[in-house]
Amino acid sequence: MTKDEIIERVGSEAFRRVVEKVWAKSDKSIKVRAAEALAELNDPNSQEDFDLLTDIVEILMETNAKPKAKIGLLFEVYREAPSFTLINELFLHYWRDLPRKGKGEFWRQVQVILGSRNDRLTASVEQALWCDFFETPEFVEEAWYSLLDRNPDDEVIKRILITSGPVPFRLKTALYERLLSDRKWHPYIYKSILHSAFDYYGDINENEARSMLSRLRLNHVEMEHWGKLELRLKVTDEI
Repeated sequence: MTKDEIIERVGSEAFRRVVEKVWAKSDKSIKVRAAEALAELNDPNSQEDFDLLTDIVEILMETNAKPKAKIGLLFEVYREAPSFTLINELFLHYWRDLPRKGKGEFWRQVQVILGSRNDRLTASVEQALWCDFFETPEFVEEAWYSLLDRNPDDEVIKRILITSGPVPFRLKTALYERLLSDRKWHPYIYKSILHSAFDYYGDINENEARSMLSRLRLNHVEMEHWGKLELRLKVTDEI
């Protein structure tokens, strides 16, 4: 089955309308789009769009194609309609039983997208990492190590750090230590600590966070929300 055949199954005109809506939302922040999704739960039009996207995932996952090919098809559709719903539906209903090769292809595709430097394309993948994979204890380590496998480029690591608030702090600390010697990473380590402190499911070790902050070299612009973080961690003037 091809991408075009899947789209034909759900209705090409209906799919085009969804594509337009998805791209219209794609320049909004992760948290803004998450809030909007809650507000749209009772909107019949939004429900139709949701059903179309979940039908696409169901159709392609129920084909006889090999797992790697199924995931490849999923991302072909995603590149045309970069919706969180596509990744979320896979995560909720198919991820646990997805064979190893399918998962390997998923993480390879995610790395490619995160490295694309196209914020509108990466946003929904980042949202899925943040509120699905990273917030689920059963899958967070698998996600973390898979994203850092195969020597990802700098853009991938930057995006991982920024969305890493819910990741266990011990995992983040190991990455911080690896990156610390290069000052270019200090703003991204800072953002990771900031999100670890303030995300709803953020995971932070206050003593280790204070120690890491004392080793960062940041300029004034890079220290956004420093005062709030200072209060949250009870940072001393020595940092």
